[in-house]
Amino acid sequence: MIGSYLLVVLGSFSYPFYIEIAIGIIIQ
Repeated sequence: MIGSYLLVVLGSFSYPFYIEIAIGIIIQ
């Protein structure tokens, strides 16, 4: 859970990066 939260926080700083994370989560 903590890891996912950190990814969301990082995503808020870099929108394209957030999209990459979202895609990664969907793939997993």
